[in-house]
Formats: sequence, structure tokens, C-alpha cells
Amino acid sequence: MTKIKVAIAEDNARFRKAFLRLMKLEPDLDFVTEAGNGADLLLQLESMTPDIVLLDIRMPVMDGFEAAKIIHKTYPQIKIVAFTQFDLEENIIEMSKIGVKSFVGKNQMEEVPRILKIVNEGGVYYPDKVAEIISAYLKRNSSFSTICPVSLTELDVTILQGICKGFSSTQIGDLINKSPRTVEKYRNELYQKFNVSNQQQLIVEISKWSFLK
Repeated sequence: MTKIKVAIAEDNARFRKAFLRLMKLEPDLDFVTEAGNGADLLLQLESMTPDIVLLDIRMPVMDGFEAAKIIHKTYPQIKIVAFTQFDLEENIIEMSKIGVKSFVGKNQMEEVPRILKIVNEGGVYYPDKVAEIISAYLKRNSSFSTICPVSLTELDVTILQGICKGFSSTQIGDLINKSPRTVEKYRNELYQKFNVSNQQQLIVEISKWSFLK
């Protein structure tokens, strides 16, 4: 099995080293580089391309916000997972807008391998606390409605619920008894229905309606 190539940017050297020692026990993960800030990470990305970047938000020189924006624009194939404190709503909202695929707390290291595998397979994983924060933000800042204006089949709703739960195409395929390729076809059709261009935009859009609760 091909290992998932991961880069990490984290300014706390002690935490970073302890984290990497723990992750060495994971056979499916290959941490190909480490950096102490966003600027250092971007320099390293000029000569190597990981599958996923695990990014701290608050760092000196260049923080996670700026680094995520540049990575998302310059290396769109690289997926981003952010370390976060779940009580800092503004960090989660801002990183979600940039296109981060998942969040993980620094006290949840045991969750990292599972989250990285979901993200690598094309999924988006929002922990319950993150989903609550985003839902509350949308209710305050958009015209929340219990009626979805887009006509959806029962299959559409099942797929959308899977997407919001962070399921990969393989997991959704198992749920509806379809191949991952067929799920990708359905996913692209849903992008068209909701007039969005990617999964992050779709999640933000469909989080407004009650059928996903």
C-alpha cells in the first residue's frame, strides 16, 4: 500500500517532535518534512509535494491562515488539515472559508491517522464541535431555511448527509451500494445542482437546511 505523504508545520518544537515520534508507529503515514512556520513550509514545498499538510494556525513569521491561502492557490492538489482550539470560533470559520479539509485538537492525537486517511480519500471531516460552530455561524450570518430550494431525490439526500459527515467516496459507495467512481459522478451532479465548484462550498451551502440534521 502506498503511504500517505504528510508535511507538518508547527512552531512548538517539543510538541512537533513528540507528535512525529507517535506518528512513526503508523504504517500508512510517511511524514516527509517538518517546519516551524508557514514560510519555512512553503520553501520546502518548492522541492517536494506531500498529499496532506498538517498546519498549525498560530505561528511566527507566517501563520497558518496565510500559509493555507498560498498552498490552496499554488498547490491545489495538496489537502490541508488544521490544528485548532475548538473554543476559537474565528479560527475555524476563517480556515473553513479557505478550504481546509479537517480540524484536529492537539489533545486528540489518536484521531490524526483516521482523519488523514479520510481526507486522503477525498473526504472532509469536521468533528462535532467544529460542525456545531459552523452551523451556529451560518444561522447568524445567512437566511437559514428549513426548506431546501433545490429539488433532491432520496439518494441525493443520503449522499449529502455522507458528505457532511466527512465520508469518503468509498464509504458513501458502501452506504448506497455503488462504486466510488459512481459516487464521484453523483457528487459532481450535486455541485451543479447547488451551483458550487468544490466540496467545501457544497458543505457550506447545504448546512443551511434541516434535512442534514
